[in-house]
Amino acid sequence: MSYSIFSQSIKPKVQLIGKDTCYCFTVLQSKIIAADLEKGMYNDSILALTECELEALKEQKLTTDTATTVLQIKIKNQTQIMFNQEHTLQTISNDLQVSKKHERNQRLGKRLFAVTTFIFLGFAILK
Repeated sequence: MSYSIFSQSIKPKVQLIGKDTCYCFTVLQSKIIAADLEKGMYNDSILALTECELEALKEQKLTTDTATTVLQIKIKNQTQIMFNQEHTLQTISNDLQVSKKHERNQRLGKRLFAVTTFIFLGFAILK
């Protein structure tokens, strides 16, 4: 059996019906309470969905952080490789310059030897 009891003040009227305690609201208060309950009805599913999205975002952030770390290590390694290649290139360039200078000195020495040999031969022939 249901009872229609309306409260005349802001607070609900408390009625004892048998062993049950009942709270009586006005129609306007009942509509407001029903609207609030309707809004809260989906909060559990929204919370579960939000928690799932949060976990997905955490996993995505972890993956992104890992990828960023790997890329930073790769950049560092490539920078080191470039430095080593430049150092090797500089060393080879220096060695090439030294060998060219040594070759020029040898050619000059051979020419001087040939010239002095011809001069001495010329003196030997003239005597």
